[in-house]
Amino acid sequence: MMPEAWSPVDGAYRKFLLRRFPYAVIYRMDAELVVVTFVFHQHREPDSWRGNIE
Repeated sequence: MMPEAWSPVDGAYRKFLLRRFPYAVIYRMDAELVVVTFVFHQHREPDSWRGNIE
């Protein structure tokens, strides 16, 4: 997997778009780990995750 391949969206967070489904995954890299923070439907309030960042 290449977690650096996806575009940054907010600071250290990146967004991965699923191909067949309208879902997105927001994640960040922490040393050797990929930490998934949010999984959400892109057509239902797509920016709702922004208010919930740690």
